[in-house]
Amino acid sequence: MKYIIAVAVLGLAAVLARSFFVRESKVSDFSQFPVEQRQCLEYVAPPNQIIYENNRESAAQLLRSGDYLPLLNSSGAERKCLPIWRALGVSKISGPILFLHGRQAVKGSPLLVCLWYGGAESNDDLFRAILLEYVVVQPSRPPASATVLGFSPAQMWLILAKGESLTLLAGQVDQADPSHFVIPYITGSGRGTIDGWLQKDNSLKIGVRDGPLAATELQWRKLRAQ
Repeated sequence: MKYIIAVAVLGLAAVLARSFFVRESKVSDFSQFPVEQRQCLEYVAPPNQIIYENNRESAAQLLRSGDYLPLLNSSGAERKCLPIWRALGVSKISGPILFLHGRQAVKGSPLLVCLWYGGAESNDDLFRAILLEYVVVQPSRPPASATVLGFSPAQMWLILAKGESLTLLAGQVDQADPSHFVIPYITGSGRGTIDGWLQKDNSLKIGVRDGPLAATELQWRKLRAQ
């Protein structure tokens, strides 16, 4: 009897494992798409790669590497645009790419998500706002071309204290959730995480999970509500 139960348990485990890997492969199998689309869908940046830096001294070191450009609105640095995105040719962007990869909110083919620093910053007496923008692209098999399904409907801002340094690192996929990705960040006050989710309507939901930016955004909202 114990032998029968053990076999049954092993069989169930095998079925669950097989279903997991099949489901995961549906999200990560991009071989059906042209190479320029597949390169974007599969792109994963090194986890500690700096994409945006507004600290003057740190930015100066990055600029000497040749992989970065000066920020237009401050004495910072931004990573150069990815050549694979330019080769795709679906949408021009105005800043460095924070996240680029295939994500999936519903069953079916994955969508290409691109989130970038929008190149605009706003300042007042207490706060500094950093613009984020995105585009969601539908990959296509030849002879059809990739098409834009969703884009930033309104301005999305990261709020930090005026004079605070900010480093945005390359976004990373969440292996447990095919719709989710994270962008780590560092300020002079500590570290935190920005979450992104692909929604069923092809939009992106962006939110600060924790760290100094979460506290600053809460303070900013309270002041605006007064």
